[in-house]
Amino acid sequence: MATMQHDGFADSAARKTLSIAGTEWPLFKLEALAAGLLVLMLVFLVTQAPPVAVLSATAASVVVWIVGSYRHASRTE
Repeated sequence: MATMQHDGFADSAARKTLSIAGTEWPLFKLEALAAGLLVLMLVFLVTQAPPVAVLSATAASVVVWIVGSYRHASRTE
């Protein structure tokens, strides 16, 4: 019978990747893209202004990417 052991943050950080076309992507990058797309759609629906929607989506993506990158780096050390 196989059992899974949890060895702390390093082990869980190693599993937080997704293989896309043979390349391992950290999950925080995909979360940043999803957040940007969601903000883009919501802001565009509310404001009907493409420049505002694009800039808002970019800001949201950058914030999620930086926070995720920091958390990922601190877990792998």
